[in-house]
Amino acid sequence: MRLRPSRLLTAGLLVSAWGAQAAPPAAPDAEAKPPAPAIVLANHRAVYDLSLDEGGSSRSVESARGRIVIDFRGDACRGYTMLTRQVTELSSGETGTRLSDMRSTTFEGGQGREFRFKTTTLTNNQPAAPVDGTATDQGNALTVKLKGGPKPFTVDGPVLFPSEHMRRLIEAARAGQSTLSVKVYDGSDDGKKVYDTFAV
Repeated sequence: MRLRPSRLLTAGLLVSAWGAQAAPPAAPDAEAKPPAPAIVLANHRAVYDLSLDEGGSSRSVESARGRIVIDFRGDACRGYTMLTRQVTELSSGETGTRLSDMRSTTFEGGQGREFRFKTTTLTNNQPAAPVDGTATDQGNALTVKLKGGPKPFTVDGPVLFPSEHMRRLIEAARAGQSTLSVKVYDGSDDGKKVYDTFAV
């Protein structure tokens, strides 16, 4: 037994198709502009070698060398992870050699609303207290919680996390803005500082 389509349904489809063909095309909008491509932060690894500038030596520091390695991974769906390691060696005739090894791991949510961070530091192989905590952006305020520290503290917003700051810099450049001034929080130092940044 072969099924046949309904004549009414077939006629309706033909009328709809004819109506679609007979309708004049919409006039193009001369003012319409193609949407800007989405901003994608590329995964990358950067290595910087450090040395003391020849004109920057002083009695307190006679030589310095080191290296910074930054590994950035992620996307807007999964969030962004950044691993940073900085090793520096400072030499002085007065105090001897000082070796510092700092390691930092951060995670930022893809929408720039949550931030986790942990930093450990060794100075001459002696560990300092780690800086470990979380931060939450609530739009008009930033709340930071430090493990082992006092109660959470709040900073008036808006405050951006590092990856969101990079996105805003790109947006400003696309819009033709020559400067951008925002507050940025990255959990560095003791985890209690918010930086006022100004990009040109």
